[in-house]
Amino acid sequence: MPVSLSFAPSDICNSNQEEVGFTVQEGRVSILDRAVGDIYYDRAVNMKDIVYFARWFNRQEEMDAAQEQAADVWFDRTLDVKDLSALAQLLNSSLEPTSGLPLSSLTASEPYQVTVSDCRVDADGNAFFTVSGANCPGIAAFRFQLKLPEGYVVTDVQPDNSLPEVGNFSYNVETGIVSWYSSQTEVVNGELFTVSVHTEREIPLFGTLDLSYDSSDFFQAGSYTQVPVLVVPGSLTGEPAARTTDVSVVDDTLHVTVETNSSQTVCLIAASYTGNRMEQALLQQVELQSGTHTYVLPGNLRRGWDSLRIFLLDQNQIPLSELYLQKSN
Repeated sequence: MPVSLSFAPSDICNSNQEEVGFTVQEGRVSILDRAVGDIYYDRAVNMKDIVYFARWFNRQEEMDAAQEQAADVWFDRTLDVKDLSALAQLLNSSLEPTSGLPLSSLTASEPYQVTVSDCRVDADGNAFFTVSGANCPGIAAFRFQLKLPEGYVVTDVQPDNSLPEVGNFSYNVETGIVSWYSSQTEVVNGELFTVSVHTEREIPLFGTLDLSYDSSDFFQAGSYTQVPVLVVPGSLTGEPAARTTDVSVVDDTLHVTVETNSSQTVCLIAASYTGNRMEQALLQQVELQSGTHTYVLPGNLRRGWDSLRIFLLDQNQIPLSELYLQKSN
């Protein structure tokens, strides 16, 4: 029966309580002077490592024994494309966002500006947006994590055909991380990639489309000089929608809970019935706030009703929703 070891990275450290890199392979535990994948050796596993590795394959960089050990991400004691692929998967498995330079320190010509386009969700819950670059001084890599409004899932991510070394573009479905690299510095302006999203919510939420990133992932090949980056978020919007989710009567006063994806003015009508005969109608213009909120209609319901119908109408008197409430005995 094989014997395995379980561990946490923090369990192996030096006398200064600094974590020490190591690998666990069949028959041996190897202590490293760096983390697995930290080929560039800046005490972090980031896009510099995969660019350095790709350049090593092209004989544009050299590696010492410690770097070669860190580059053996596949753990088979040889360096080949399996390690490059494994390193790409490792980089797409997690991302620790770091803040870029303060906006006050950037001039219009300094940062590489990455813009997320605005988009609208359609009646089927689908939307797509593009991510574009401008003022690129030349970079060798990028890596972003997609940040979407609640309730949306990514259905597809496609690189633009004009992206250099497009075969090095990848997307991790589980983590939402998009990455790309080249063995040389490239000017990447214009559309970088397109993201398709979908929501199953009856009332689609609106919000910000953003990208988180590690600022060290933007640099030039060879010199590894960091390039400042500025991300401009986009907005996801659509047709305003609202629905009544709950109705309660407290001391003959009507409390109506409404879910909406935007602030809007509606006409709220409550009609009480005895059998098929309408007994009373309460009408109120209400300023809905985005989200789910409860609104109290002025006036009291007359006693004796056995059912209620709640109507929401927009400013053009178009019905938004209807809810029926049967009085419990």
